[in-house]
Amino acid sequence: MQLSMDIIADELKDILQYARFPGSTGLTITSVRFLREQADARCSSTLYICRAAPGDIGSDDNLLILGEMPVDAPEGACVLAVQEGLDADAVFNRVLDVFQKYQDWEQKLSLLLKCRAPLEDFLNVSQPILKSGIVLMDWDHNCVAVTRNVHMENCPLWNAILDGYGYKYRFLIEHSNPKLEDITKLREMHQNWSNLDGRYLYNVPLLINGFAMYGIGLHKIEEPAKPYGQSTAQLLQILVQVMTERLSGETRSNLARCTFFDVFIRDVITGKLDDPEEVNRKNNFIPHEDGEYLVAGVIAFKNIDYRTAYLNNCARELEEYWLGSGCSTVGCELLWVANLRDVAAFEFLPVGRQRQLQQWLDSKNATIGFSPAFCSLSQLRTGYQQAKTSLHYGLIKDFDRGVRVFHYFDHFDCQLVEMAAAMADVSTLVHPALQMLLDFDREHNTDYYDTLREYLLNDSGLTLNQMADQMHIHRNTLRYRLDRICEIAQLNMKDEQLKKQMLLSIYCFDLFPKIQGMSHLPSRGIAAK
Repeated sequence: MQLSMDIIADELKDILQYARFPGSTGLTITSVRFLREQADARCSSTLYICRAAPGDIGSDDNLLILGEMPVDAPEGACVLAVQEGLDADAVFNRVLDVFQKYQDWEQKLSLLLKCRAPLEDFLNVSQPILKSGIVLMDWDHNCVAVTRNVHMENCPLWNAILDGYGYKYRFLIEHSNPKLEDITKLREMHQNWSNLDGRYLYNVPLLINGFAMYGIGLHKIEEPAKPYGQSTAQLLQILVQVMTERLSGETRSNLARCTFFDVFIRDVITGKLDDPEEVNRKNNFIPHEDGEYLVAGVIAFKNIDYRTAYLNNCARELEEYWLGSGCSTVGCELLWVANLRDVAAFEFLPVGRQRQLQQWLDSKNATIGFSPAFCSLSQLRTGYQQAKTSLHYGLIKDFDRGVRVFHYFDHFDCQLVEMAAAMADVSTLVHPALQMLLDFDREHNTDYYDTLREYLLNDSGLTLNQMADQMHIHRNTLRYRLDRICEIAQLNMKDEQLKKQMLLSIYCFDLFPKIQGMSHLPSRGIAAK
């Protein structure tokens, strides 16, 4: 059995109220002995009890751990000196009672762990130990520790049972249906999550995908833990376990990354963290310098089970694909932030990289919308919205063509239409010539509107012959149809400005098919044949 000296001091606080503990905080105690019995021993994990010399104790002190060890004390030992006149045997027995109390608790927990009992059973059994504290467990429910106080600034990690986990993450409890007061408490604690020191990361609570994490802790962090710090993030990559599943170690390693990077990204895109200097100061994940560009990409998956394990797999693959990038889950989507480094902003992705990304998206049945390049991570919130916009309209316009990579400036005209529709009657954006064509098609059972639509969408990319082949008609037939369209709608196909107006009107029809009472129009993507 191992106990922190802090635990022993807390259990004996009624008689240790005046005690001094120079250099003893954080010591782990495995046994207790009278100093006269172990004068020759040299064990730093044993608590030795002795009588204090009269000059060692002030008039108001009852007990203390001596700053200077008695001559016969083992080197490095922890000595509890009892003032002359007090019962040293009683103190010795009290310490033994503490060990027995925690040993009994450990045995009860072991039984509950074997049968995978619910959280309530752990809390009930732990009530004498916990008081107002929190139970902390690891992934496999094979270790437990407690913390006495929910306030982070006074919350040392009580090593009641666990040992040997070194510098890995150590403790976690989740609950699939947390109570409201628990969530409120966690949110209050979460606000102070950055108040860390270099030794422990105390009880950082997070609310993730509807799960409340009652507590997590890291022990013996070699480097000081920095808010959003890269070293801390690496240690916190595996922290979410779905309560309904008991997963293998390999699967657990692929669970969604509840890291400080995720917290950082969400703070930025939600506007919670919006000061540019603060954003750049806290960014240790995607470093960039003057002349380097960042780009945001939002990835949507189709027909998959949106488990966090799958999303985390995809995130890791993307980060390996493009060094200097990071991924964060946003709902059932992935936000990918990439550092272009030596790639000029207007080039974005080289042809080879584009091909690799297209193949990866094909294998995942996914699509991605990219923002324009930006120079500072403080612009990520705008970049995220632009990436979402390009993904949304790209799926409407180009997905039927097999395109999976969409860029904002290829689709921002659609956003202009939607913004105009929000401010005014969108029918004002529709060219009257389209109504003439639609009325003619409806009356004569023709499809001149579809012909005009395909022609305008492909006017800059295909020749007349190529366009005719794509529409499965002869080029002379296409030429005849275009002439008839000009005649019916009184159009001049050599007027480039007019063609742009017509194209904008077609976008309106595709995005808002019921405008002007035109409910007969199909609700289809712009690239539909």
